[in-house]
Amino acid sequence: MKRLHQRLKQWGEQQRRVPERNDALQAQVLARGAREQVVPDVVRASRVPWLSFALVGAAVLVIVIAPRTSMLRTEQSDTAGSMGLSAGSSAPSVAREAPLMPETAMPKSGLDTVFYGAPEPMLKGGAYPLQRDVPITDTREYLQIGYAATMRVRDVLGIGQRVQTVVRGHGGRIDTLSLNEQYGSVSFALPEDELEALRNELRMLVRTPFLLETFRMENLLPQQQFLEERATGMKESLEELVAKLGELTAAHDRAIGSLSAQLQQTRATLAAARAEEPRTTEGVVAKQERVKQLEREERRLRDTMTSENRTYDAQRSDMERRKAAQEQSLTENTEQQQDVVDQVATVRATIALRHISAFGVMTTYLAQYWIAVALGLFALAALAWYRWRAHR
Repeated sequence: MKRLHQRLKQWGEQQRRVPERNDALQAQVLARGAREQVVPDVVRASRVPWLSFALVGAAVLVIVIAPRTSMLRTEQSDTAGSMGLSAGSSAPSVAREAPLMPETAMPKSGLDTVFYGAPEPMLKGGAYPLQRDVPITDTREYLQIGYAATMRVRDVLGIGQRVQTVVRGHGGRIDTLSLNEQYGSVSFALPEDELEALRNELRMLVRTPFLLETFRMENLLPQQQFLEERATGMKESLEELVAKLGELTAAHDRAIGSLSAQLQQTRATLAAARAEEPRTTEGVVAKQERVKQLEREERRLRDTMTSENRTYDAQRSDMERRKAAQEQSLTENTEQQQDVVDQVATVRATIALRHISAFGVMTTYLAQYWIAVALGLFALAALAWYRWRAHR
């Protein structure tokens, strides 16, 4: 067996031969291997840097969405500030912003009180309860609107002058004004239907990142209800007083009529008694006694009439004084009800201005677009990495 194996091995070695075209085939194999080693580099160099493109696209998307997100956030904060104040509440629920001016330079106005402290009495003519339980069945709304805006601008004096022009252009009235190169404040009153147009013009003066708006809305229905109830009570009291005055006058007229009739009858009797001519001494004495009695009755009736007139005049003067005071109070109450309507139709507003540097403008924009900036940097880094790999 071993010898057979050796013979077969020798035979196999003898059969080994170089194939025909060996050199040509070897050259083709080597050439193909060389091409396979170069192709990956060529393919890698021709690839598109998709990662960089994706990061740049994401950055552009953030730049487009960021302003809308900021506006939505501002509108939501405005809505929250408006709805955060319950109807009839006497304290503002809008968060207080740090003063933009020193306390000594900040002007004091109605909105300073509305936004930064307890509200001023909104009606004249006495105190009234600000907090009342209003039944839900009364759905009337007497909404008093307060508006405040903070502007960060490069030119405080210039923007302040333009704000005055805008306010007056919308039928507003400037109440207080304070301007310098660093800070400014404009307080004014404005018709309620001009507020939205004013806001649009302010947005054209200052862009959203540099404009902060705050609203305060309060339903004056509790005050209106209080005034209506007080007016009802005053009218009832006035009607009762007028009725009593009529009764007093009627009673006085009856009393005076009765006394006048008695006085006339007494005077007629006295005249008849004086006209008698008694013929006896007893008759003369009786006549004198009767005349004296009738004269005393006449004096009593005159004194009673005088006292009745004096008493009537005093009571009538007191009632007429009370009636005039009641009518005056009712007139003042009507004016206070009109004050509520006027306040609903008037917006009390203030605009604060603060100077901002160029660096502040840059940081404001970077704060809004920092995600886009970061994505852009990542895109540059990805592109540099790709070019380094391609030319390695």
